[in-house]
Amino acid sequence: MRAGALHIDTPVGIATAALALGVVVGDHLLFGNAISPLSALHYATIAAIALCAVAAIAFAWNTAYIRLHRCPRPPFTVLTFVAFTALGLARYALFAQSTSVSWPPGTTRLTAVVTESPHWRDGVATCRVQLLSAPHHAIILRISNISSDDVPQLGDFVSTEAHVTRPRNAGNPDEFDYARWLWGQGVSGTAFAEARMLRHHSPTPSELNTLPRATRLRLHALQLRQRLLGRYAAAGLGGHTLAVLAAMTLADRSLLTVDTRDLFAVTGASHLLALSGLHLGVLVGGLLWLLGGPLLLSHWRRPLCLVTVVAIWCFAFLTGLPASLLRACLMTTLLLIAINLERDYQPFNCLFLTIFVMLLVRPTYLFDVGAQLSIAAVTGILLIYNPLQYWLFGRWRYVVFHLKRFHLLWPVGIFLVSLSAQVFTLPLVAYYFHRIPLYAPLISVVLIPFTTIIIYGALLLLLTASLPIVSRAIAFTLTIAVGLLFGLMQLASSLPGASIPDFWSVKAREQVVVYNNRRCPALHLIVSPDSSWLLMPRPEAADSGLTYIRNSFWARRLTAEPVVLRDRNIVNTTDFRAVMLCQPFTKTSPRTSVDVLWLCDGFRGYATDLSQAYVPRLLVLDASLPRWLRTRLHSEADALGWASFDISEQGALKLDLSRP
Repeated sequence: MRAGALHIDTPVGIATAALALGVVVGDHLLFGNAISPLSALHYATIAAIALCAVAAIAFAWNTAYIRLHRCPRPPFTVLTFVAFTALGLARYALFAQSTSVSWPPGTTRLTAVVTESPHWRDGVATCRVQLLSAPHHAIILRISNISSDDVPQLGDFVSTEAHVTRPRNAGNPDEFDYARWLWGQGVSGTAFAEARMLRHHSPTPSELNTLPRATRLRLHALQLRQRLLGRYAAAGLGGHTLAVLAAMTLADRSLLTVDTRDLFAVTGASHLLALSGLHLGVLVGGLLWLLGGPLLLSHWRRPLCLVTVVAIWCFAFLTGLPASLLRACLMTTLLLIAINLERDYQPFNCLFLTIFVMLLVRPTYLFDVGAQLSIAAVTGILLIYNPLQYWLFGRWRYVVFHLKRFHLLWPVGIFLVSLSAQVFTLPLVAYYFHRIPLYAPLISVVLIPFTTIIIYGALLLLLTASLPIVSRAIAFTLTIAVGLLFGLMQLASSLPGASIPDFWSVKAREQVVVYNNRRCPALHLIVSPDSSWLLMPRPEAADSGLTYIRNSFWARRLTAEPVVLRDRNIVNTTDFRAVMLCQPFTKTSPRTSVDVLWLCDGFRGYATDLSQAYVPRLLVLDASLPRWLRTRLHSEADALGWASFDISEQGALKLDLSRP
């Protein structure tokens, strides 16, 4: 099979396509549902019976076709497709059974181990923990009112009383589908706890031995990654340089700022921050050069291949096995096996087999953005790069000869590879990130060599960490290199037409939105895309507290920034009137009819007292209110016959005012 030829009708291609179809069907039926192991088996059995019935019909049709036309059409393809579709549905059902949990109402006693480095911001710590009583259940634990010094560390055992719910989205307009992302990561719930209820300690060796072997291996790998990050910091790295190195070499993107992510996105260089085939190729190339590239053609090739395979999988586990890197590791392993066995390397068969294994390991990889972009990029390179190269070498031989003579052919190769990858990733980038970077193939000619230098420099820094003078010299060089990288991207982003913005989004209609944002409550009245107002209890926090909503919603749906209403608690138009109460209630005005009575952070009072001053069409309880107060106000509103809306439980409120 040629590298540029795509044959999906091979057995591995048919099996992969069928497995993916079964996963899609399973996701449509079971996403977010809590099912028992018996129900999962029922789904698989029903799927197998139904698909076997289809296969029987297809077999009968094939038999009749053979008799009439005397043309052999074996039913193997149909039967293979049926079997692997049922396998995909069964695998997704088992994943759903292990991930979905019906959590009891109220608080739950949690005893767990921290399995990811916690993040602390504004007195709230967020960490992923794994329950000790049910090791296959992971939850996201948020601890409020906690100081940075009291945050539990990776590997700590924690115990607390917390309210656990299924993962769900905030419901804000155009927000990232956080619930689906957590589902894909195998997270069963989200929990909220107070710092005063939290107890945590470093585990003893006997306590560590109670954890599953896979969990212990993961903890050791992540703790080693933390120590390597500490070496970066000890060498004097910080700011953008530390954030970029942590992302490019250790898959830790927690230090990246929003501005840095946006800069890489505008220039089409986001793939440099996500570990993938590029980074693995740099590392494997350096490793083979160190071990001796010519030895791969000798009798030493088998030990070298074994060492390389072990090294890349150790690196993959060290970085937490992101989907794009998992794809690259699997394909590289298959390539090294082919070299070792002296077999032809068939790229598309290896790609199909890689996807097949990934879906068996975790079926939700099919919906992972990183995995989709990685697979699309490889597909584009395999399909387009060789024809482009043949066309260039055949039509412009004279130019190619002189480029090769002066060792300038590598920029052309980088450009062709980047262009081939972007052809297939462009639709996904436009769909997920609402932006089309136009200069990405050209910029890659400069950025990829810089990235290679930075990766090798980071590895050299880690190896010389015990030599302070040498490590600081390398750190200084890396700081300059990352600074030049940022300078080039800023220059590229300032060029005209650097990226096409989201021009296909429909602009916002007349509506009112109460955002689900505990830290920065806001009511947004939109009259038109260029005319809207914000009602907030803390107007000074509009810039910092609504950054995500500004980037995801306002930038796409509005043509002008909303006007923040300061020193006001009423927004009033011809057809709509909303009142904000954010302090202890005292009756100061006659009874008034309002469309929305919004109670948010700072309000204390009773609905019966509110009924003496207001007649609301809808009582809105903001997520910033304590849970006990929202529960009480909801019950009082029901007694008064008022319609109520709990932002924390039901998501952001969106009222379309353009409808009659």
